[in-house]
Amino acid sequence: MNSVFLDKIRNFNNTSSYFIIDSNLRKHYSGLFNLIDSPKYFVEGGEQCKTLKVFEECVDFLIEHEIHRYSQIIAIGGGTVNDLSGFIASTILRGIEWISIPTTVLSTIDASIGGKVGINTKYGKNLVGNFHNPKEIIVEPEFLKSLNDYEVSNGHGELLKYAFLDKDIFNALNKKSDIFTIYKMCMDYKKKITTEDFKENGLRKILNLGHTFGHAFEKKNNTSHGLSVARGIEVILQLFTPGLLSDYSSLIAKLKIDKYIDSLTARDFDNIFNYIAKDKKRSDNDKIDIIIPRDIGEIEIKTLSLSELENMVVKTWN
Repeated sequence: MNSVFLDKIRNFNNTSSYFIIDSNLRKHYSGLFNLIDSPKYFVEGGEQCKTLKVFEECVDFLIEHEIHRYSQIIAIGGGTVNDLSGFIASTILRGIEWISIPTTVLSTIDASIGGKVGINTKYGKNLVGNFHNPKEIIVEPEFLKSLNDYEVSNGHGELLKYAFLDKDIFNALNKKSDIFTIYKMCMDYKKKITTEDFKENGLRKILNLGHTFGHAFEKKNNTSHGLSVARGIEVILQLFTPGLLSDYSSLIAKLKIDKYIDSLTARDFDNIFNYIAKDKKRSDNDKIDIIIPRDIGEIEIKTLSLSELENMVVKTWN
């Protein structure tokens, strides 16, 4: 790891810093964590950490170790650890500062940016949450270089979303630009969108492309977030803009996620609307916003009733 990053970690060693760390990192980066004298709490990364039980355990640990209003929480881990830590920071002592150190592609290009933090319930993802931006996001490329192929592919499921949203990212992928350059483009794009619309009253909704079906697939099948979003994008294209399916096929091959995505069948949609009906993006009149790429970089937000959407799915896959 580069000396600048290690110096930052050393500088965090003070009475105001509290670390929440993905326990899966301990076996690979024990030397790094030995540098940290401040209180550190290890949680098992993955959706299993985004529960009320783990939230309570973390909060108890922090209070026991005398966290105060001028403390900062430093999250080191993937998207789920980021979501949990940011939510704790937004609520403990009515809100304190936090810093995100993402260790996966998914958390680097997506979860760490924009301040959406939260935990899950048995009914769905991120149904208890908040908006609370990190004070700083620190990217250490060494974490990303050490990821296995599946974890990279999972992050690339979210990158696929950006390729449909932004023509520059789409073109960079087609030109086979350096992947870390593309990651930075994704980060800059999301930062721009979320700065303009922090609490998702309008423009920010486009970042939910693929997520309505993606979250449902993820919850129903217990599959990874990024790859579930990639499947959710395919559903939207099949329903609304089948002319973009050739771009979809080309992109998932370039991003090397095609080997992890099976063809959609009618069975994939069994009971799927039980999950979509509890989606946090649904309005009180049983309507839901669907994000539709009409072309690369040209996005429509279309409001449909759940019954309209379900009828379209049944017609397409039965």
